[in-house]
Amino acid sequence: MTTDVMRRPRFAERVIFTITRPDVIFLTFAAFILLFYGIAPAALSFYMTGGGYYAKVALLAPIAVAGLFIGYQISLLDGQITGGRKVYVNSTVFHWAVWISFVLYAVVVFATASSIPFISALLGANTEQLSVQRGNFLKLRQGFQASFQYIDTIYIGFLLPYSLALMVLERRKGWPLAFVLFLLYSVSSLQKALFIRVLAPLGFLAGQQKVKRPLQFVSLIAIGAALILVLNVALERGLNSEPPPAAPTQEVPVAPTSSAAQQGTEQPDAASLGILINGYFDPLYIPSGVVDQIVWRTFAVPIFTAADAMVVFDDNFDGQLLWGATSTPIAALTGRNRINYDATVFAHQWGSSEIGRANSVFFTELFVNFGWVGVILGSIFIGLTFRWFSISSDFAFKSLITIYVIALFSAGVIGILFSNGFIFLFLVGLFGHISRSPRAAPKGAE
Repeated sequence: MTTDVMRRPRFAERVIFTITRPDVIFLTFAAFILLFYGIAPAALSFYMTGGGYYAKVALLAPIAVAGLFIGYQISLLDGQITGGRKVYVNSTVFHWAVWISFVLYAVVVFATASSIPFISALLGANTEQLSVQRGNFLKLRQGFQASFQYIDTIYIGFLLPYSLALMVLERRKGWPLAFVLFLLYSVSSLQKALFIRVLAPLGFLAGQQKVKRPLQFVSLIAIGAALILVLNVALERGLNSEPPPAAPTQEVPVAPTSSAAQQGTEQPDAASLGILINGYFDPLYIPSGVVDQIVWRTFAVPIFTAADAMVVFDDNFDGQLLWGATSTPIAALTGRNRINYDATVFAHQWGSSEIGRANSVFFTELFVNFGWVGVILGSIFIGLTFRWFSISSDFAFKSLITIYVIALFSAGVIGILFSNGFIFLFLVGLFGHISRSPRAAPKGAE
């Protein structure tokens, strides 16, 4: 009995070690892209009344996955990632610079905010009030404060996760304090699952056995993530909000269809099943509770938003390629007017909003900007970056693959690179060496 009990943790640790390896994460990501955006939309295309757009997404997905695998096999800059000449930065200086500047930035953000959504939710604000407050917190700032949302993405997307992971690897005594500061800030605005950027890299390090008692560490991370997610969604819905009205019973074969579904012709076959599916894959669907909302957002929203991105491309832009105009840096370089594509998709789904954005899987952004060739070439580049994560010996760098895959699943790669700061992460991985001393190996490599 004792022997069996002793073996289970070791077996569990081996399993967790395997599933958190970067190459396995890459394969899992590719499989989920095929499942969510290939197989599922293909099946839905037979039931959704605008099935052509779902079929288009289903066709794009395997092409994108093929590009990912091609890119993963390209040995471009392998030598630079694994042992090329790099710029040394003392990690102590790096950590102090990152966290002191972040604390000062956070103080300014909170001091100038009209309200803090997390606190307002605890005090009983309703869903509508919280929606306005989330927009006012960063996105709708004016003057010099308009820069806050861009500064915020650099901290949250790259600097804080990387520094925290490196502090854990270096066994810095201050990492728990940094963790708490990062976590509190990430939940303060009630912005979706922002806290995942705090927990996911640490879960990776635990899975790769770079911390003491990795199994217990992973368990705490998983339980903590689940609890925070439920709390975050509950607060976002508003603790004092009226319960949503029950969805009306459909007695005729005309369901409230999704935006993509509205573009096609009603199919009388399997009417009741079609009504059920159309009603669920619809932005107007009203979740019955916190768990239902999490499930709907996780499974339905990404799929119908990808289809709606195709609808908007045809309806609003006549299917004409945008040539990078959805990106502020590319639009500025090419002299084009910036197109806020995610806001246009959101307006198509839910109506116009100053803060509303409807992000969709990475290959939809590539397609509307650069067409089929863009999907292939962009996916090849993404596959190459996955290779860099896999072969790097810097485990702080490798740990951010967890944030990368989550972002790519429901957002465009151009925005991830420039707005979320991953372009800086890749520059650090290629040309930076952040450690206690110039000759020290990257932490976690030993």
